[in-house]
Amino acid sequence: MTAAAGVRGATLWFAGASFASAALQYGLFFLVARLLGVEAYGGFSLALTVAVLAAPWTDLGTSVALVRTGSQTPERTMAAFAAALRLRLCAALPVGLAALGIGACCGYGADFVWLFAPLYLAALLDGVAATSAAVCQAERRARTAAGLLLSRNGLRAVALAVMLLADGGAIALAWAFAGGSLLGAAVGLRVAAAGRALDRASAPLLATVREAWPFGAAVLATIVHGQIDIAVIGAACGPADVGRYHAAMRLVLLVQMLPQALSSASAPLAYRAAVLDPEATARLLHLKLVALGWLGALTALCLACAGDFVTDAVLGERFAGSGVFLIALAPV
Repeated sequence: MTAAAGVRGATLWFAGASFASAALQYGLFFLVARLLGVEAYGGFSLALTVAVLAAPWTDLGTSVALVRTGSQTPERTMAAFAAALRLRLCAALPVGLAALGIGACCGYGADFVWLFAPLYLAALLDGVAATSAAVCQAERRARTAAGLLLSRNGLRAVALAVMLLADGGAIALAWAFAGGSLLGAAVGLRVAAAGRALDRASAPLLATVREAWPFGAAVLATIVHGQIDIAVIGAACGPADVGRYHAAMRLVLLVQMLPQALSSASAPLAYRAAVLDPEATARLLHLKLVALGWLGALTALCLACAGDFVTDAVLGERFAGSGVFLIALAPV
């Protein structure tokens, strides 16, 4: 298979599913925002932001490193998978308690704890599903990895839809969010294992983290860059301001998912090419940079020109004033 053909195949299945999965998830968030209103959605989104900031500290890049490990040394895939899951299990409680302590210091309010608990659980379970998809991606099961991404958000959509129809509040929606994530993680584990037992002789945790830390640093930097503004606004302003800003940011993140999916989809091919043909790796990098540059410029232009129209159409009248945030965030 040529490099160009590999990129096309990976992008067709994995990148397409990544974007469709994100569109489904964000569409649900926009519906939740319309139904909860600005202030209730602000409290919900603040707790979700802290959960999303906390959860990657239980992974430290091991899921991303798993794609490289499985692509270059397939016999180590299940051992790396087991080590990544073991790290999540060991780190989940201390990381969660630390996040709650930070939330208390920032004065996020009484409802924060009740919203954070299910949303943090959901973020952890989403990480398990993502790690399972990484196994399939490393093993060149692109269609299976794509199906896992879609099924995770599809199951979550069903759970959220039930709560929305039952007129549930923010806390009920948070637990529905966690329930959908639990179903997605269970499916992901079963599919990724494919009847194989997890390797009990998995790599030691310190060795696993040492191998994965460059990926972990990049992931954490990306998450912090994309989410820390919500945490700061939550500490400095009221929930209504958080709700307007976060809803606009969701629209920006949605359109950013397409270039991110393109980059993620071509990762296994790039890792294999680095071993077999370094020049092919350089060609892939050039292709990715050109594509990401054009996509970023086009989406920023569209958002900047149609900010008010997009926010009014997607979020409704109660989010009036969010358009200025969208216009300001478009170049990001």
